[in-house]
Amino acid sequence: MPYVQYPKPRPQLQRGEATRLLTRIVSRATEINEDPVRYPYAVRRLVVFGSFLTDKEVLGDLDIGVELKLVRPMASLDLERPDWRPIHWANRTHVALQVRRPKVVSIHDIFEVLKLGTPTRQVFEDKTLRLLDLG
Repeated sequence: MPYVQYPKPRPQLQRGEATRLLTRIVSRATEINEDPVRYPYAVRRLVVFGSFLTDKEVLGDLDIGVELKLVRPMASLDLERPDWRPIHWANRTHVALQVRRPKVVSIHDIFEVLKLGTPTRQVFEDKTLRLLDLG
């Protein structure tokens, strides 16, 4: 008898859990912004989109669009990790936002989300971000 591989069931996310995760992610964004030494890319804005904006009780995942802003000079980053490109530093911030639930939290670049024209709701914005002079 041939071996048949069935697709793994998609994880399901209850709305209450999604709301708790979103609260943790917003809190995490604030923590990231308060630590520019560890996270040279700060979180400028977060939006939610997808099934979270519906009235469904069970969601497939929590879709979040994130806009990052560089708050440290690139020269200091090059001295710290010359083998890293800006994408590595930005990815560090993306990973920090995941709140250890990568299968149910889906983080996207905000500009890709806005380009799709899908409805969004802003859940976080930091207008105070400025480039730090650590030199």
